[in-house]
Amino acid sequence: MAAVRLKTIETVQHLPEIDRLEGFPHPKENPILVGHKQAERMLLRALNMQKLPHAWLLSGPEGVGKATLAYRFARYIFSDPASRIALDESLEVAPETREFRQVAALSHPNLLVIRRAWNSKTKRFPTTIQVDEVRRLRAFLSTTSGKGSWRIIIVDRADELNANSANALLKSLEEPPKNCIFFLIASMPGRLPATIRSRCRRMELYALGREDLMKAVRRLSQTSELDTAVPQIHAPTAEDLELIYELSGGSVGRAVQFMDSEALGLYRTIIRLLEQWPALNKQEVNKISDQFAAAGASRQFELFFTLLSDVVHRSIRYKAGLPIALIEEQRISQKLFQAGTLDVWAELWETLSRRKAEVIALNLDRKNFVLETFYRIEKMAKV
Repeated sequence: MAAVRLKTIETVQHLPEIDRLEGFPHPKENPILVGHKQAERMLLRALNMQKLPHAWLLSGPEGVGKATLAYRFARYIFSDPASRIALDESLEVAPETREFRQVAALSHPNLLVIRRAWNSKTKRFPTTIQVDEVRRLRAFLSTTSGKGSWRIIIVDRADELNANSANALLKSLEEPPKNCIFFLIASMPGRLPATIRSRCRRMELYALGREDLMKAVRRLSQTSELDTAVPQIHAPTAEDLELIYELSGGSVGRAVQFMDSEALGLYRTIIRLLEQWPALNKQEVNKISDQFAAAGASRQFELFFTLLSDVVHRSIRYKAGLPIALIEEQRISQKLFQAGTLDVWAELWETLSRRKAEVIALNLDRKNFVLETFYRIEKMAKV
């Protein structure tokens, strides 16, 4: 399995991908789907009964396997029945098959993936899926797929469509050609226009339970299955596994992020800083913010802000009476929210989230934004 997976990874295009986690297989390369058996059987049953809707809206928390399921279906429907591992039981296809390699490389002629594409001129990703990406559908749907062949369009993530690209997609959804299936992947489907949602069969994928999540983490943490060129990835300790489970919220995507030892280190740094309230260790905050100033530190910056955002969000929920398992975050909640109402805190965090999006989109000073974030939290906590 390990050798096959690594071989598959090597076939993909080398342009940066918005949803790739370094050291782990991308959903289009991943032969593993943990959980979601009911969703898988639903797709199989619809296919076998020849009652496949022309469009599916795969919704659910980020990182639970929505894209993995869509690519898994694409490989299955493109493949010869002889290469299907468990006919009528799952959508698994042998990784050594041509169809598996073609989907992994996005080179199958009957597959089109629409997503935020890397801009080679600006050296960054746009903030939304641009209309030119969706307009690729015209040429794709105008070609002949071959007798009895299926065409698959995966829109990942559909909730990142802007108004123009959503309208362009709607035109294709309204009159799809025969044997053509759309998979729209969305963590926040409410952002999609009602006209698009109404033309899709909704399939909800839920956060994984403890057993399935830990199974997925253990399988992915086997060093023989990882890209050993990424030195910061280590098999997590038992203590780390417990922390990974609590932080992931049932998301495999989130869990594999935390398997990066740097991610757990950033989380523990955030906890250490927030536990010092009402005092703010400005020397340590400056030291931490320095590491995000470098040109190549955008990934660490986004990860840091995501972790900090999650801690504050869970702390707000705890103060509102909802449980959280991590004792240290309970203590932080009790310290931070002695002042100010919860709605004021929620408004502050929405403001900071918008500012963070601006910092990324406009390539603003990340160090100053981290300092600004901590100082605004400090000010609010002292009101």
